Amino acid sequence: MAKHIILNTDGSFSRLASTDEAKDFWEAQGYTSSSISDDQFNGVRWSTKSYEKDGTWVDNSEAPVITFTRLELEEELAKFVTIAEHSVANHDNAPSHWATDLNTLKSTNYDSLDDGGAMASVTGYNWVDASEKNSIPIPLVLEV
Repeated sequence: MAKHIILNTDGSFSRLASTDEAKDFWEAQGYTSSSISDDQFNGVRWSTKSYEKDGTWVDNSEAPVITFTRLELEEELAKFVTIAEHSVANHDNAPSHWATDLNTLKSTNYDSLDDGGAMASVTGYNWVDASEKNSIPIPLVLEV
């Protein structure tokens, strides 16, 4: 599936689009887009890559890795669900997958991180990276 970076009118980063439908939605709002690789798409989501206004990509993989507790991940997820809910509710003709992905987010839990009653810590460049490294998908990040 094609992935896209969504750009402001000045060429700076605005958001990502995981589907052509999402790309078309944002272009109808006045943004421009460019196709990107899965590596670039996930790099932005996981904070290991960033896009510069001049069209270059920056490798941020030397950034420090962060340790997260289950509670911290749950708090980040709750904040993101609120953002996603607002976007789904307030955008007419939103891409069809947004509502489905929002339901996925709402049903996400971190039970798999429990280690015999003790809270295991997990690491990542950001909370999305830490979650997805532990097989907990987080859709819609930087898309809504």
